[in-house]
Amino acid sequence: MFKKLTILTSLLLAGGAILWGADFWGTKPVAEWSDKEVQGLITKSPWADKVDVDGGIPNAPASTVRLIWRTALPMKQALAKRNGTLDTPATNAAFARQEQSYILQLVGMPGS
Repeated sequence: MFKKLTILTSLLLAGGAILWGADFWGTKPVAEWSDKEVQGLITKSPWADKVDVDGGIPNAPASTVRLIWRTALPMKQALAKRNGTLDTPATNAAFARQEQSYILQLVGMPGS
């Protein structure tokens, strides 16, 4: 299961950036992003997409979850815009911080 997820994660993050190219997150200030653009970035973008995950148990059904790259700057910006916290000192510090590791989040895991 984890090997499959690792491969899917790599494809999502590497291939997604190539396919999307320059889009609103590279051309518009965050404050001008629409709610629809923010929702799109959070759900289907180079930093978020749906992933099928098997349960790792024979005959267990597969689940579709969303994988989010939480430490990517565009994702931090989109989440702050959605939450109404764009111009707070804590948010500005988070935007400026050079992350030392990648944080990925699975949203919609069964039983969570």
